[in-house]
Amino acid sequence: MDTIKTIAIALATALVAIVGFNVATQSEDLGYAVTPGISMFPASFTSVTTGGGIYATSSNGSAATLQASDIATNNIVEMTWNLAAGTLTLPASSTLSNFAPNPGDERAIYVRNASPTAATSTTIATATGLTLKMAASSTPLLVGDTDADNTARLIFVRKADSDFNVYLTKFQD
Repeated sequence: MDTIKTIAIALATALVAIVGFNVATQSEDLGYAVTPGISMFPASFTSVTTGGGIYATSSNGSAATLQASDIATNNIVEMTWNLAAGTLTLPASSTLSNFAPNPGDERAIYVRNASPTAATSTTIATATGLTLKMAASSTPLLVGDTDADNTARLIFVRKADSDFNVYLTKFQD
């Protein structure tokens, strides 16, 4: 078995030496165009990490509205209600021109109900130009819990008319 592995490695090394191997740097396109709009990726990647910050906010009222700047560079919104339940409204599409600028672009954020009491829930609402989509059996309500970690994943998808569909998936205890 070791002989077969050794032969396979030797053949692969010889092939790379004969054909050549081009290593892409960070600033280069990792694919090559076959036809317009179709790319081939000669390398495989084991993982991709995306980043962003955490925007922590709280409200003494029963409603709060996110601004485009709150989610522009942050992937997580941690919402704490200092009273009972509240409604968190997403920003209007007219303020999200750079968030996902082209039709078909998508961007995901997470909204976490950071209130550590079971009685404090967060309802997610949309502003003008956003359409909330979720499973028929679901609601936009993140119930409170004592570990303050019930979370919704929101995927914003830019439509051709510059509005967004926002796909909501909940993760709760």
